[in-house]
Amino acid sequence: TITLANDYAIQEYPIPPEFQDSWEDEYFSYHVNSKDNSKHNPLYPDLSDCMNPGINLMESYDNVCKPEDFQLSEINYSGFYTGKGLSYHDKFLELEYRGEKDCSATQIYLQIDTHKVPFSCRTQTISKGFYTFGRKKYLYSVPQLIERNLIFLKTSSRISLQSKEEERLLFPGFSENEFLLNKDQKGHFHSIIFDNTKYAFHNAYISPLLSPGTLAVHSMSPGEKNPVSSSIHSIQINEVAWMGSYSLEGESLPEEEFLELKGKGPGSIQINIDYSDNRKTYFLVLNEEVFHTIQRSENTCFSIPNSIRDSDFTLPNQKTSISIIDMNTGVLLDSLDYNPSKNEGLNDTSNKIRASFSRTPMDNFHLSSQNPENIGNCGEHFLASPGNDNYFSSFLYTINHMQGLVSPYSLHGQKLNLSVKEYSIAPATDNKYLIPLQHSEFSPILFPIFSYSNSLYYREIDGIDSISYAYSPNIFIDAISPIPLNSQNEWVRICNLQERTVFANQLIIEDTSSPDRLRDFFSVYPDINPLSTQEGFNLQKESLGKGDCAYVLDPDARDVKLPLKGNLPLAVWTVESSKTIGNGLSASENIDLYEEKDGILYHLHSYGNRHSAYPFKLNLSTGKRAILIEGKQGENLNDYMIEEDL
Repeated sequence: TITLANDYAIQEYPIPPEFQDSWEDEYFSYHVNSKDNSKHNPLYPDLSDCMNPGINLMESYDNVCKPEDFQLSEINYSGFYTGKGLSYHDKFLELEYRGEKDCSATQIYLQIDTHKVPFSCRTQTISKGFYTFGRKKYLYSVPQLIERNLIFLKTSSRISLQSKEEERLLFPGFSENEFLLNKDQKGHFHSIIFDNTKYAFHNAYISPLLSPGTLAVHSMSPGEKNPVSSSIHSIQINEVAWMGSYSLEGESLPEEEFLELKGKGPGSIQINIDYSDNRKTYFLVLNEEVFHTIQRSENTCFSIPNSIRDSDFTLPNQKTSISIIDMNTGVLLDSLDYNPSKNEGLNDTSNKIRASFSRTPMDNFHLSSQNPENIGNCGEHFLASPGNDNYFSSFLYTINHMQGLVSPYSLHGQKLNLSVKEYSIAPATDNKYLIPLQHSEFSPILFPIFSYSNSLYYREIDGIDSISYAYSPNIFIDAISPIPLNSQNEWVRICNLQERTVFANQLIIEDTSSPDRLRDFFSVYPDINPLSTQEGFNLQKESLGKGDCAYVLDPDARDVKLPLKGNLPLAVWTVESSKTIGNGLSASENIDLYEEKDGILYHLHSYGNRHSAYPFKLNLSTGKRAILIEGKQGENLNDYMIEEDL
């Protein structure tokens, strides 16, 4: 406080404690009765003194800059990465002046929290363009640079422009529950760019105006017009590990939680995490990677390439909603609710097993992760697949020591249906049962299916272009030659890989036109040998045990050459009452195999899956045969290979 006194009066002039009289190489006086802050002494234009003692500079207020003519353009909150760490002294803030006329900056200043940051007295006249507040060290060639050390600038800082007449709020700052993750998966730092009330991360960019050596890892454009930020069209919440992990030794690692997104950038997203009455928000910049994993620390169980790490990142272990929003458009891209109390994500502390909550091939449906193909460094203590596609086996499957079909997942009240078809001979019916899956983990389905061990069940899932077998009896249409060089020598090969024996006279083969019962070739045509001089075949073999195969031939087949497969001798069968297999096989034929028991046809296998939600066809050329690849079941056309026939 400065005090002036005489015999009659005392006058005090307090100087505000936040007044800063020096900014880099410029020095400012304090104007007691006005907000003038950057007047330059015209008698000494080369000095760094922004003051005018003894001079009364009368200035027209018609020419002063108005806060309303400025827009916040860009902020670098983190400073510059030097190779040894971040230089927090070198943050910058950029304004754009959009006024129609040049103006004087002598009565306007930037207010950042309690800090009054003046314009430069060397740049008293402001024209249309960009004005950057920051240090010159890294802003190498930035024009209209106002050299200021903004080390006090924080993501929470309230930023405004003030003049003698008014204040304009430019940005209120991020709240204490909002976190700015401006370092991308490649280790590059991005500024925030503003467009009126919207803001997003800067696109990948190398500025020619920054100091050499800083270019490669900084995406920002001080002194230039900002590019239009990219919008993300599609991204999904792929995997959530709210529980952390267990090490291979069973040590609890709750801090190793992560959130994985799947979808290609680049772009800026806002992640809202809502729980109880609280919300945490993370702002992220994504590059062109497919998987984007956000984690607090390095993961013991998995080496997650190009992850985004932030020490403030946490996921609640209570009922939580996660939403992903495009920062440019405000469009909701994806959302997910999880509830640990319903085992949405497994946290088995007794057996020291944890499993992430992962997206399945069904739209908007997540389940606890199964044992992934990439098991990681923690064995079966932590089931997850960060950085990779999620792993799920058939949606329903059987377990030997349990009765009926089993759901290996916790489904929590959602009704999903498995489509089961059974075919009856007389009367002809096509029954479809809808089986509600149970809600508790590893619980048997209570709906009775008396034929579960004998019939093929399809897993039908909306949103994907193939099916899986929920259960297969392990009797396969193993190969087919529909258009051989000699058209009467078409054949189908059937192989039995299960323990029980199947009999020819109980099997029905059906093409797209008609069904035919099978018989051993000798019982129908005892005087005909359809084979060439090949050995290893038995025309009277009526059944197939485990590992046995049979060829189904047309009755008029002659001198057929057949590849050997399975246990010898191979059975040779034909159709019982017609002259061709079905109505004659075509290049893109679909064939189904059934077993009859007590008047009901049980579906054993399908070449083409024409009764499923997603049938397929292989269009074979003359002299080609389709072979089921070893270990495959025939769920889609990729399960087959094409070979030259003999």
